Amino acid sequence: MEASFQMGEANAALIPRLERWCSHLKVQLVSSGLYAQMSGLPIGMMRIVCPHADKGMQAMDLKPVAAYFVEQNCRGLPIS
Repeated sequence: MEASFQMGEANAALIPRLERWCSHLKVQLVSSGLYAQMSGLPIGMMRIVCPHADKGMQAMDLKPVAAYFVEQNCRGLPIS
């Protein structure tokens, strides 16, 4: 339970940083459960999407997936 809350706190801190970095990037909470409802934190399956990417990516732990998504999809694009 504690690990879920820690991941939710890390996700919550990362989402605004990603969306400030590029206005095209969007992070969506796809599915969640009781821990997310109790805490108000993004605990569950998260999706990163961008209109310039071929497809989005999903994971519960956003940090490694976000780094990979940006590396694979954002090179050569203007930051906005």
